[in-house]
Amino acid sequence: MSVFLKLFLIFCISGSSFSLDRDDFYQDSSATTLATVSDSGSASGLSLPLTITNIRGLSDDSALAGAAFLLFKKITGGLLTLSLPIYNIGLQRRTVAAGYSGSSTLKISVDVLLRNKALNDIKAKFPALNGDSIYPTHLLLFEVDDLHTNVGTDLDGTIAQLVLATNGRYTFGIVLIVHVFSSAGTFTGSYNDDFSQLLVEYPFATNGALNSNAATESNVDTPGKYVIDFNDALPPPPVCQCKKRLEALACHTMKQMSGNILSFCSQYM
Repeated sequence: MSVFLKLFLIFCISGSSFSLDRDDFYQDSSATTLATVSDSGSASGLSLPLTITNIRGLSDDSALAGAAFLLFKKITGGLLTLSLPIYNIGLQRRTVAAGYSGSSTLKISVDVLLRNKALNDIKAKFPALNGDSIYPTHLLLFEVDDLHTNVGTDLDGTIAQLVLATNGRYTFGIVLIVHVFSSAGTFTGSYNDDFSQLLVEYPFATNGALNSNAATESNVDTPGKYVIDFNDALPPPPVCQCKKRLEALACHTMKQMSGNILSFCSQYM
């Protein structure tokens, strides 16, 4: 019996499954680091050189668009807070009373290869979308490392990355989860200003509560990987040009054979 076959049988019998690790994260050595916070710290007053509209859950189409910059009001453990109005994106957020151990980092990348990768990931979930319409101009790389709510204890915290792929008009989230810390005090999802309304339910959560099996489930057939639609409205599907091409071919054929064409053929002549 070959070594490969033995390993395959061991894999099948043990019921093991492949999982992500940090090497699977979107990585760009030239990305700009906007903030890094540790434990229960926070950073505020951060800005980005783009505006974002068409966000699900907000009634005003230009709600997250500023004169020149989209403002991140603050970053705390596992949570991005955008304004104005306030729009909370929680990869893993805590209740008000709970502290956090671990770190959170936000970077921005314009790397072409990473943006192409993001487009491919989005198209894997939404294959009918027009790639030209949704092609991202910026990637916001939000990463949490060993994040958990039990401060002062040695626990395996959440290790995950949220990639916000956006061109300002269309925004998608790509989430990569290596390990998840799940407790009664941890939530995820996009919320309004005071967290009273869940605006976007993530596929690795139930009623805003982070699922304990988030690192092994998926909505794109790769354990620990998820693609999220943050858009209030998606672009229309690309228009098939097949009919026009057939019409043009028919018109040119008629002209060659008889010299006469129908009135609508003038657009192809």
